[in-house]
Amino acid sequence: MFLEFLRRAVWAIFGVPALMILAYLGGWWLFVPLAGLTLVGLAEYYSAALGGGFRPAVGLGFIVGLAVIAAAVFTPAYAAIITIGLLAVLAGGALISVLRPGFKQVAVTSSAITVFGVVYVAVMLSFLVHLRQMDLPLLIGAGSIGQFWHRTGAVVLVIVPVWFCDTFAFVAGKTWGQRPLAPAISPRKTVEGAVAGLLSALLATVGLGAWMEMPWYHAVILGVLMGSLGQIGDLSSSILKRNLEMDDFGTVFGIHGGFLDRFDAMLFNLPLAYYYLQIVFVLAK
Repeated sequence: MFLEFLRRAVWAIFGVPALMILAYLGGWWLFVPLAGLTLVGLAEYYSAALGGGFRPAVGLGFIVGLAVIAAAVFTPAYAAIITIGLLAVLAGGALISVLRPGFKQVAVTSSAITVFGVVYVAVMLSFLVHLRQMDLPLLIGAGSIGQFWHRTGAVVLVIVPVWFCDTFAFVAGKTWGQRPLAPAISPRKTVEGAVAGLLSALLATVGLGAWMEMPWYHAVILGVLMGSLGQIGDLSSSILKRNLEMDDFGTVFGIHGGFLDRFDAMLFNLPLAYYYLQIVFVLAK
């Protein structure tokens, strides 16, 4: 358990600051690593689907996934409408790609799997870009806070609590876990671990919110939502792996597994945090 905790600590020490710096720089500095992660995530997902006997339109999924990230980074004002159009093209293109002898029986399924992969990986990951483009300290009305945090504050408000939730859920589950949380889905997850993960996400969000002068009740609500949805995302990933009869999606992070194994909670929480902050601090004004 100590070695696993150490590996997670290393990710926090090096991975989180690196992601913050890339988010601050934006542009190509942000697009290139996100495009790489998108390709890795889609490759893991489509490889699993192919291994399960499905026939997704892999090449088209890659192209549309990269286009979704590019739209978020380079054309933020039109990203939403471009993404909708890309998904429509993807759905039609995926159907056409399987309408040939021998594939008629899996046309709808393969098209749905193709589109879901892009939504699950690229669209959800693109919300990291949308959060980067949100000046959260300015929206909150924070006082003296550095320019760095005006560009990265919303991103940090997600990635740090998610890391806390994932790490302390693991530690508490290994140390004190007795009652299975969802044995039919993931036998190793426990109620004790889930509670610890939720509380740690809540504390991290409240702490960051206080530093950025966010009203405490919004920090509490967001912390509870992220702590809960992150673990739902983790369980959802486990459902996919169980359905496809696999242990991990990949090995890009070594014994940590693949991109989808490590970022499942993050993918769910990025759009959640974005829309919550938009509704509370932008639309409500």
